Amino acid sequence: MEATKSALEGNRKLQVLQMKAIDAVWQKLEGSDVTGLTVSCMNLSRQVEELRGLVQQLQTNAGNGSALPPVVPISTQTDITAVSTPQGTIHT
Repeated sequence: MEATKSALEGNRKLQVLQMKAIDAVWQKLEGSDVTGLTVSCMNLSRQVEELRGLVQQLQTNAGNGSALPPVVPISTQTDITAVSTPQGTIHT
């Protein structure tokens, strides 16, 4: 019971960290360029993978693993499209 509680708490912390990562991406979107966004997304993806590994270790260390739900790997894809529009040029 305690092992399951510990694993659930670890999953909850992972979700909180993922939400913080998403918020950080949205904050970076304001005034950032595509290269900066790409680097930020790659860093955040790396951090999420590290967190998944830590949760998996937590589940393994919390018990024998049979009573705990497995960590299911998920994949996410984010498409970023940038459009450059010249300012101050009007063609009629």
